[in-house]
Amino acid sequence: IVLWPQLIDQGINGELGGSILQNGSFRMFNGFGGIGLADKASFFIEGLYCKDAASRIVRNFSIIGTYRLVDWLTAEWRYDWGQTEEYPGKGLGFANAFLIGFEYFPLPYIEVRPEYRVTQVNPFVGTATYTGQWTGQIHFFY
Repeated sequence: IVLWPQLIDQGINGELGGSILQNGSFRMFNGFGGIGLADKASFFIEGLYCKDAASRIVRNFSIIGTYRLVDWLTAEWRYDWGQTEEYPGKGLGFANAFLIGFEYFPLPYIEVRPEYRVTQVNPFVGTATYTGQWTGQIHFFY
């Protein structure tokens, strides 16, 4: 289910929704919402809860923001949090990540996305580890 409230005269767009999936003992619930100023900026939140009756529970949460600097360049940031619980009482793992990057359109229908991500991971056993990683994506639209 998705609702898209829009205040066209002010250029304000909204999005609010959720979904449910059930297959046997597997259940997944997802909810999201966002607000944006047309052709300028956006802010989006998403949460997920997933449960498999046989072995685990997964919880994820993301916050995403964008700001259009010029027609061909948008700054983007994102925070992700995830947790997996093995049960009963077998273990708990989590990861946090922060990403900052750009959406760059050097030519029509070509997008380049340079990004830097810092991730903190806590495996089921052991101590937390941190990594930083540059990535790049190229998208061709046709």
